[in-house]
Amino acid sequence: MKIRAPWIILLAIGCFILPTTILALSPLPPDRDRPSVVSNIRASIGDKEIILSWDPAIDNVGVTGYKIYRGTKSAAQNNGSYNLSSVKVGKVTTKSIKNLLNGRTYYFVITALDAAGNESPSASLEVSAKPIATKSTTIKTVKIEPPPETSTADTENTTELSGVIHSYIGSPPMFYLHTDDGKRYQLLSQKYWRKAVLYTRGLYKGKKVPVKGKLVQNSEGHTFGISYSSINPVESELGLPAELPSSIPSSDLIAKGVIHQMETTQGTGLYLFSEDDGRKFQLFNKPDWQKAWDFMESEKRVAAYGKPVYNKTGHLYGIRFTDLVPLFN
Repeated sequence: MKIRAPWIILLAIGCFILPTTILALSPLPPDRDRPSVVSNIRASIGDKEIILSWDPAIDNVGVTGYKIYRGTKSAAQNNGSYNLSSVKVGKVTTKSIKNLLNGRTYYFVITALDAAGNESPSASLEVSAKPIATKSTTIKTVKIEPPPETSTADTENTTELSGVIHSYIGSPPMFYLHTDDGKRYQLLSQKYWRKAVLYTRGLYKGKKVPVKGKLVQNSEGHTFGISYSSINPVESELGLPAELPSSIPSSDLIAKGVIHQMETTQGTGLYLFSEDDGRKFQLFNKPDWQKAWDFMESEKRVAAYGKPVYNKTGHLYGIRFTDLVPLFN
């Protein structure tokens, strides 16, 4: 048997290796697949900022970032485009857009990007939001101590004062009688607070009522309150029944304002922004969540009744509401 020449064997090996090497060194085809459309975009508001969040998009290789298109007009009102510069972000699913004007409505859509520069075939659904101003308020808790026996003035006779009752948020809540001469007296009889609450809300709010009790002085001899024993309005003057009507919630009024949706580190929540001092209160009550949601979407002013919610440091941050009542004035 003849042995083939070595050069023939080498030629055969080369014919096999060379195409394989060329195939291995050939560049991969360009990535032309676009990421999926961004879905479930949400917007929550803050002071001069809007926080956007969305569900992650999908790509055949991998999403590397997102592009946020924004404007003060809807794309439908601006020939399909937006009048503010777009913003690119990394591989995140939330972005805070800052330095906005409070009270102005902003519109947003989002697309996904990949490493090859491909962009989602279409933008997400458009969302809009309007930032509002908030105030930072330090909450002071006032402890109401029962007056010492020696601090009462006119221990034998009661005093009758007439004025309008106002409520102040605190722990516990506080009630003051504002008289016509410009003075105010703290109402100190917790036993009768439910009746005092009656004259701080609804049709009763702002009505003048007579209050009987004993005046209370502080350690410096200043009269600051009344340990009252009765609040008996003259029904003919009020034009109202003396009992609490069923239309007024029996729990405490915590705050009045407008409900907004916000995104926090704990998730999405509904917050009541107080029209009195600018504070925001998170709303708690899952069985009646739809009612709060309806007020949020209608942007109506509401009064929230319920129980205050405090954190571990004693900061009042939420309301476990029992009722939300629309305000029309």
